[in-house]
Amino acid sequence: MHPKPDPSDFARLDADGRPPEGLLLNDCAHEGAAYGLLTSGTRLRLFDADPVHGAAATQWLDLDVSALRTEDRPLLGLLAPAALAEGGLRALQRDAQAFGTALR
Repeated sequence: MHPKPDPSDFARLDADGRPPEGLLLNDCAHEGAAYGLLTSGTRLRLFDADPVHGAAATQWLDLDVSALRTEDRPLLGLLAPAALAEGGLRALQRDAQAFGTALR
């Protein structure tokens, strides 16, 4: 996940002329992640790091969580990796908290 201050930054080159989706997909490859997200507030741009057809940087799904009805927001969980199901999210939260505590 690469957070951005503004959704317009999803299409803005960095100081070295690199596109944000390229940087994100490079990190996905390095980390072995199947998907990557550019995020800004309630806006999300989801990339499949290894699509069946075409180039990963040319295919994405844009979501604006604020446009969803409250009762539809739990459906965003369908985009989560399987590892977060059945207690996986809570385990990830515990790991993140332990890591943050260890940094102090």
